[in-house]
Amino acid sequence: MTVDALLILLEKDSVIDYIEKSPIDMLFIHQAVFTVAMLKLYGDSILSLPQRMNYPLHLIKEDVNPLELSQVQSIRYDNYFDDNTLPSDLMRWFNGQEKN
Repeated sequence: MTVDALLILLEKDSVIDYIEKSPIDMLFIHQAVFTVAMLKLYGDSILSLPQRMNYPLHLIKEDVNPLELSQVQSIRYDNYFDDNTLPSDLMRWFNGQEKN
């Protein structure tokens, strides 16, 4: 069903015109196509990553159950630094002091 919906969406000239004008929307469509392809190929054998992997730093204030940043394995920060400064515990981590 997801494949059919994506194909219908991508057949619309208005959708193509819209995403071609926005690099970020082009990226999202690329990710959707990749995801659908992986689901088609591997189906139920795909597992979700744990919450500590690829943690969305830019959404941390909206997370109703945020992780301690010391528990996070990797972060996604997108445009976080456009409007925010680095949290102090991450500053120590980036400076190589995470082992202290």
